[in-house]
Amino acid sequence: MKRIKIIPTVFVLFSLMLSNLVSAQSKKEFSVHDLVESKEYKIEVLRAYPQSGKMVNLTSTYTLTIKNDTVISHLPYYGRAYSIPYGGGDGLIFTSTIQDYKIEKKGDKEMRIKFETVTPEDRYLFYLTVFENKSASINVIMNNRTGIRYGGFLESITED
Repeated sequence: MKRIKIIPTVFVLFSLMLSNLVSAQSKKEFSVHDLVESKEYKIEVLRAYPQSGKMVNLTSTYTLTIKNDTVISHLPYYGRAYSIPYGGGDGLIFTSTIQDYKIEKKGDKEMRIKFETVTPEDRYLFYLTVFENKSASINVIMNNRTGIRYGGFLESITED
């Protein structure tokens, strides 16, 4: 009689384990490589590192979004400007077309992305470094302002 009770219990446990395995596979996250290659991602920025001055912890939400051939930059700027429009201009808040998007894989744990974009206000050269744990850094070099670096993490824009 004991054997008859054990078999249904084992069957139920096996069924639960199998269903958990299937649901875990269906919720699989994209890898960093997949996100970068898809050109559909964003980097949420938590810190800014001006060329001169101290690190700034950001309390509002700032992002850099890549969507196909478009970059949507919503980043604060701390630094020196050499030539900007009267009133300060838009800085690093713009939407523009990406030019010359290049990806370089550095081993298994790091990817580097380089692209440039132009707005009526400035020319921007972006260097992104994304790590396997989804932490990311953004370096921006501009013609009319000193460069700046940001730290944050990579996210899929399809999660929104």
